[in-house]
Amino acid sequence: MPLSNSTVEIEVMNDRRSTQLQDLPREMLDMVLMKTALIKLSEWLAVEPPSNVFMPLIIIPLRSVWSEWNYRLTARWFRIVFKRLLKKRAVSFHLLEKLFPSPNYLTYGVAMLENSICILCCQPKIVCIYDNSAPFALSKEIPIDDIESPHSMASCRQSGSLYITDSGTKCIWKVSRNNFQPTLWLNGISKPFTLSFSADENHLLLLRDGKDSSVLEIYGLDAVLVRSLSLPGSFHFPLHAVQLSNGNFVISHWKSEADTVGKWVISQLNSNGHLISQFSSSEKLQALQYPRHLVLDRNRQWLIVSDYGNNRVVLFSSKSLAWKQILLTREDDRIRLPRLCYDEAKEMLIVGNFGADMNFPGGIIYVYRLTID
Repeated sequence: MPLSNSTVEIEVMNDRRSTQLQDLPREMLDMVLMKTALIKLSEWLAVEPPSNVFMPLIIIPLRSVWSEWNYRLTARWFRIVFKRLLKKRAVSFHLLEKLFPSPNYLTYGVAMLENSICILCCQPKIVCIYDNSAPFALSKEIPIDDIESPHSMASCRQSGSLYITDSGTKCIWKVSRNNFQPTLWLNGISKPFTLSFSADENHLLLLRDGKDSSVLEIYGLDAVLVRSLSLPGSFHFPLHAVQLSNGNFVISHWKSEADTVGKWVISQLNSNGHLISQFSSSEKLQALQYPRHLVLDRNRQWLIVSDYGNNRVVLFSSKSLAWKQILLTREDDRIRLPRLCYDEAKEMLIVGNFGADMNFPGGIIYVYRLTID
């Protein structure tokens, strides 16, 4: 049925009557259509409509106005809708579980190892091992006292091991699934930071920040350096790297634009280190602040970014690096200083939080079922 033939109920100076839209004066029609649009938009976004749209439509002779109170309610609602539009998901989230390491444990990293969720804690120095299915029980706590300053952790299915950077002794430790005993894997490296593995998981990727230039080092599982890839001159403070199925690398880093000006960006390089694409936004809402962790979905089509300094998790296209949407925020989801890992087999996103809850200041681990359309 055409909208113009719809019958609506209006109230004119306390006189309630029914009429067709096509018979309304233009200013009254605008009000009715706005009311209908607000309600429909609210239903689509799954948010409560502003309370005033449910009020009878009051038509004042000669002109139609909302009271100052209704105006404020509606303005506030539009701000909520704008934020929700940015989070309207091509992604469905379902919170499966919250994992609570000891209240005093400081959570520094998360990783998946076979059928376990691994949590790196630095105070005390320990790795907590949880089952990756309900009820997500704590199965083991592994002491790592030999690691002086554990900072970041990654896992490798090919070797069945965890790899942990140690900024104190400038080395990388390996924790095998067979005995869970930390062994020194690679030493003599300056400023080891975040780790990741190649698409085939046969190589470890390690970013090094140099005074004049930054480098992506690629090691075999035998700890032998296979290749050192020089990054473009504008790349400084590289934070994390992942490899796409086509062999390209995606790296989060600081981009220098002048002597004292720059911004945090995400770049894609080919296998020779040449820049292909880059996400760099001047919009305040999309500006990144210390994008510390990158993870890819099972098909490596989507890039999930820990926007660490903004306390949120953001979704990008892995191929074009186009911004897609905000997934999690501190305001809506209690996300703070997030660390990430992804369980490809079960399509689960594991988010480590630092100090998100007063009762657990060291961190809470959120486990989400994540489905991307």
